[in-house]
Parts: sequence; C-alpha cells; structure tokens
Amino acid sequence: MTIRTSHLVAVAVLLVGSAVCHGYWTNRWTGLATSHLDGDIVATIDPKIGDWEGGESTSQSEEGQRPYSMARRFTNHHLNKSVTISLISGIPGKVATHTPDVCYPGSGYRMKTEIKLIQIPIGEGKVIDCYMSEFQKTTASGTETLRVRWTWTDGDGEWNAPSYPRWFYARSPILHKLYVVYPVSEDDTTDDRIYQAFVGDLIERLTVRIRKN
Repeated sequence: MTIRTSHLVAVAVLLVGSAVCHGYWTNRWTGLATSHLDGDIVATIDPKIGDWEGGESTSQSEEGQRPYSMARRFTNHHLNKSVTISLISGIPGKVATHTPDVCYPGSGYRMKTEIKLIQIPIGEGKVIDCYMSEFQKTTASGTETLRVRWTWTDGDGEWNAPSYPRWFYARSPILHKLYVVYPVSEDDTTDDRIYQAFVGDLIERLTVRIRKN
C-alpha cells in the first residue's frame, strides 16, 4: 500500500480536531500542569528512529501556556509508509479521558474492531501495555481505515493502559497520553511487528525526554 496524501491529511486533521475537542471537553488547562513541560517534547526526540525519519513537529497550547498537544509524522521511505504520533500532556483527570473511542466517532469514524489490550516490547525483555483499535470512515472518495494505539505515563518510566486511567493516575501531578496512528487496508501485507518495533523504540526515547522535564 502506498502513502496517499488523503490519508496523511485525514490523520493530521483528526489529531488537531482531537486536541480542539479535548480542550472543549475539559474546559481549560491550568498552569500547574503545563508549567512542568520543557517545550515540545516530541520535537526533541531523535529525528531518525530505525528506518523511520521524522518530519517537523506541531504543537498547541492555550493562552500562552507551554505546549500540551504535540504531533509529529515519521516516514519509512523503504516501505513507503507513514506514522503520525501525538502526545498530550496535562492534568491527569483530563488527559486520562477523551480516548479515541470517544473522539473518533465524533469525527465521522466508526469503530471497526474492538479495543484490545496489547503489549509492546521496548528492549531488555521489558514490555509496556497499550490499547489498540481500528477506526473506519467512508466518504464519496472511498473508505479509509486507521489503526490507533494509545497508552499513558506519568513520567515514572512506566507506560500503562489501565481500565480506569483517571483513577489509576489520580495522584500523579502530570500525565502524558501517546497516540500512534497509521492507515491500513485489506491488501496491505506489511508485518505489524514493524510498527510495533517503531512504537517500542519511540517510547524508549520519549521516556528519556519526559524524565528530563
């Protein structure tokens, strides 16, 4: 499957829309959470992760506060594939809510597969938990399917996908939620372990950056 511009635009629009909807849903971020952020975390990770090359990052903030929603696209030119990542940081009670199963239907997508709890290897025999599901949207120009993985960390070096993240992270001063999104199709023969390896390498780098904040 080749990278279609419509896919990349759809992912970018969806991530921006998610951030806007998230802000509306939670009203206003307080300065207490975002004051801990040292600029755009996503922008400072390595520009090359394995065979994946990162493009420029984008970030959003509210009323002059530091970035709380950061996104970046990584492209594997050998496979002609692209992945979009998004990191949302802020107050746990707010970052824990508004997951893809809530946001994506509001953008015209339906949940194609049930949410699965999966594990991603991150090196040295360690694994992290994350959720995964696929969302599909049909328009006059065709049908597109997005595979989405998401997980949380409060900066302690662990990434989790708890059943009730809002209660799980209730005592954390700040929370980070990671999305990894890419288009898939029925005729795509790409081994999903390639994406899993990317996510594992990405999380190792993000963990280092987040700990420095």
